[in-house]
Amino acid sequence: MGKKIAAELILVLMLLSLLVIPFNVQPVRASTENPGYITTGADITVSVGVVTLTFADVTASGQLSVAVAPWYPPPPSPPPSDPPSAGTATASVASAGPPFLGVWDVTVTAKFTGSVTIGIHYGSLGGIPFHIFQSDPVLGDVNFDGKVNLADLVTIAKALGSTPGTPRWNPYCDLNGDGKVNLQDLCIALHNFGKTGNPTWTDITYNVDYPNEIIYGTTDHFSLFGVR
Repeated sequence: MGKKIAAELILVLMLLSLLVIPFNVQPVRASTENPGYITTGADITVSVGVVTLTFADVTASGQLSVAVAPWYPPPPSPPPSDPPSAGTATASVASAGPPFLGVWDVTVTAKFTGSVTIGIHYGSLGGIPFHIFQSDPVLGDVNFDGKVNLADLVTIAKALGSTPGTPRWNPYCDLNGDGKVNLQDLCIALHNFGKTGNPTWTDITYNVDYPNEIIYGTTDHFSLFGVR
């Protein structure tokens, strides 16, 4: 037991020593980003793939990008609900399809005020209504306790060199989504060391347009949107 504790202390000291090394490692998403341009004004709508965003007021033009981030855990299952009657719209629609469809990382460089309406065309994602969830995690918070600390660094270090199917593989430690846990993932966590976030998933769904197969949510900032 004493040797194990000593070994972990040495590992932690080695990880901390990396904090003084300058680096510019940026998270690389394992997906294709689709940029869109946002103009100034009110009620500006921008569509990227199956995601459509409507801004209440854009004060400075900029870019929008949406990338798929598949490594975050799914939100909790919504309570079951009865099938909607014809011509009605409700936010409490239980998913009858895949338990977790994906996560979108939404980045907006334009300045905006007010709420943003999110529309996702679920017709191209299986044709079954789901919920939109929002989470504000910090990249590197692999145990999802709301902060990047030594516990996360040790967890990533224990998974170094692993790939899917190997004994030490931990998908949440693959921070750049390249299918392996290596020093790049460790550097990403070190870059965010000490940062805090909110890993709790919040249901932001407010309406379902059944005829057009679009589900809507609303938010006042962007982070990660999980869908069911």
